[in-house]
Amino acid sequence: MFRDLFCFHEKFHGDTNKTFLICAKCGACEHNQISALLPGEAEFITQKKGEPIESFRAKCLDGVRINGEIVDILKCSVPCVFLNSRDYSCEIKLFKPVMCLIYPLVFGPRDGVWRVDDSCPIAQYSEARSYFETEGRLLVEQLRIPNEWLRRTSLLDKYFNYDRMLAERECSIQKYKIYELDELLSFCKS
Repeated sequence: MFRDLFCFHEKFHGDTNKTFLICAKCGACEHNQISALLPGEAEFITQKKGEPIESFRAKCLDGVRINGEIVDILKCSVPCVFLNSRDYSCEIKLFKPVMCLIYPLVFGPRDGVWRVDDSCPIAQYSEARSYFETEGRLLVEQLRIPNEWLRRTSLLDKYFNYDRMLAERECSIQKYKIYELDELLSFCKS
């Protein structure tokens, strides 16, 4: 998987630069919505950054326990922990998590289908939409990520009460917190 991530970034990132010419810079993709990392991504990012995994986890990640397995998630912070506050660019643009890299391509957890998120302004441009629907989808499929894993992680990505979650985070002294799934789901909006 680790080698696949490197190849994916090499192929996909170069072409997505075209989409930034029409990007509305609305920041929707940079405002963390409990983005889950794929297996091996934390190690991939830390290798590229030249940073020890322990300090990266403490600064940038939390975990959620799902069926006994811990899934790394980006710390709940608005904006994203990797957003440069001076120019609003991504500080790990060349090796960002796959789910961030392929946005506005999102996985539908109920039907297992990749689609373009209509809330992204880029989706309104037919050429960009077509690119993500064809090239992006093909490259993602080459990663051979199990749909069941994608279903679990993509269900974490919506409908959370971030104010409440941030308030609890500020009270916590833990650098890398592991949430139980029920605890994380308690932050869902009513």
